[in-house]
Amino acid sequence: MRGDADGFLGIGILGVATGNAIGISATSVGNDALTATSTNQYGASLKGGRAALFVGSSQTDPRTRTDLHSVGEIYKDETGTLWYCVVTGHPGTWRRLSANSASGAMEVITPQRIVDTGIGKGVPKPGADNALLTIAAGGVGIIPSDATAVFGAIGIINPNSGGIPFATIFSADLASPPVTANLVYPGGISTSTTFVVSLGKQREADLGKFKLCLRRITDLTIDIQGYYL
Repeated sequence: MRGDADGFLGIGILGVATGNAIGISATSVGNDALTATSTNQYGASLKGGRAALFVGSSQTDPRTRTDLHSVGEIYKDETGTLWYCVVTGHPGTWRRLSANSASGAMEVITPQRIVDTGIGKGVPKPGADNALLTIAAGGVGIIPSDATAVFGAIGIINPNSGGIPFATIFSADLASPPVTANLVYPGGISTSTTFVVSLGKQREADLGKFKLCLRRITDLTIDIQGYYL
């Protein structure tokens, strides 16, 4: 079907329906079902008494596909999760817009302990002051490998005394820690705080990771409470 219009106020295709009918329904197997382009107005203007737009399901999670997808695609999988393609490719890079169990791209999960130096989990206990640790989060436990950031809690346990030690959490994309502190921990006193940190995405070796700088030797735990896609 093709509709052409001349003039500023012309309409290429107009679908009007009353009752339970649908104004325009378009389905295609091998090509675009419907293409709408305008020079000076909206490409498409939709209005419905029930909803302006219904996005049909495309079955599998788009990240598991192998075919070509382009920036700008909107995709709903079989679970009702809505995705947006941000990088063209096979299958491209996708960001989740919404899901049954999440508000937008943020997902709160049952806390996952990814670091406990007391039992050698995640990373070993630092052997010197000013230790720089690289910690993997994306792809660990139920945290997806394409998570862009995580939030959680860090616990400092029986730190060595001396000075005013502090901890800095930052993205693995940075070579050195910023001049900031997530937590100050007096010697010999266990303490904790919450944090949000972006995960590495610029270099292959840093994907899904963040860094932690500790100014004094201490045991520590890190619990992830959620992530962003």
